[in-house]
Amino acid sequence: MRVGQSIDTSATLGALATERPLRIRLFERLRLDYCCGGSTRLDDACEQRGLDLDSVREQLEAIDRDGPALELAPDWNPRQASIDELCEHIVSAHHAPLREEMPRIGGLLEKVVRVHGAGRPDLELVERTFASLRLELEEHIDEEELVLFPACRALEQDTGAVDRGLIDRHRTEHVAVGRKLLALRELAGGYELSRALCSTHRSLLEALERLEADLHRHVHEENNVLLPRVEALFDRSPGEKPAVPMSADVLIDALVELADAGRPERAARLAAAAYADLRRREPERARRLDALMHKLILSPRHINGKEKQMPTTDPDLDVRNEPPARRHELIFETWEGLAEGEGFVLVNDHDPKPLEYQFAAEHAGQFTWDYLEQGPQVWRVRIGRAAKATA
Repeated sequence: MRVGQSIDTSATLGALATERPLRIRLFERLRLDYCCGGSTRLDDACEQRGLDLDSVREQLEAIDRDGPALELAPDWNPRQASIDELCEHIVSAHHAPLREEMPRIGGLLEKVVRVHGAGRPDLELVERTFASLRLELEEHIDEEELVLFPACRALEQDTGAVDRGLIDRHRTEHVAVGRKLLALRELAGGYELSRALCSTHRSLLEALERLEADLHRHVHEENNVLLPRVEALFDRSPGEKPAVPMSADVLIDALVELADAGRPERAARLAAAAYADLRRREPERARRLDALMHKLILSPRHINGKEKQMPTTDPDLDVRNEPPARRHELIFETWEGLAEGEGFVLVNDHDPKPLEYQFAAEHAGQFTWDYLEQGPQVWRVRIGRAAKATA
């Protein structure tokens, strides 16, 4: 749609924001979710928010008519940028400032809770929610820079491919970020400055609102610009050079780099997610990722879980004499044969922590994991099938 034409109310919020970034300010003010909810049509979004569609359309048309040509710098147009340029922009414009701002906000929160927290339990909830959001974001942007973005660049250059599951998982994580942002806003009273308890609290509310706005734009530029551009390259015409799968070497190098940056457990969990996706259709690549998980778990940085002292009459599954390539399949087969509430005791000659990550990747919430003995020669873990919760 050209500027000056009537707004198409059946267009999605993401498309409208991408076409003209200045519209984002109105979407923020009206609380219209153009990032995680970017696939929602304008008319449907207005109905959900109880907004008058004609009024919103008129405001958008006024922005198009009276606003500057582009909100962003004239030399930056996300619709014309290459995938490589989009990745670089996201890192410099969003990731780098985020890494600086989150510790500052954490310090403001700590001070506000220390001074005012005794009579305001909501402040502690804000602190906990922000801490959870910060942890998720730190892991998320690390994975983007070490795994997702290199794969996107390789796809653009016809030297690799992006796993669809990786894109789906990033979109799911974006939704989780959006929910935490909503929770923070509600817990912080909508960031109303009139409710500030002191100058530090006022600075905190301003910082949290700026963080929210930047994360909305950050997610929008990934969900509605970068990832659709990547997905458009999935189906290539017959005459084009087909992309080859991202090599195990590239993925392993990225995960090792993440571990060396002080995140061995996160790297092991990502390896487990890749293993779960590959173990049936590409067993050779899966075995290489399995080996990487074991290497990461044995890293001195990794901290083992605590043992549980609990009696058990469950049968033992001793895999110490099984070929390494057969062990995990045998364990999964045994677990799949369990009824709810049943379990078995895995006996192994090393810490089976990588297996726990694989269970979490494939059967989250459906299994139990309790260490009974942790080396140095023998490890014993009770693995069970969780009983379904009753209403």
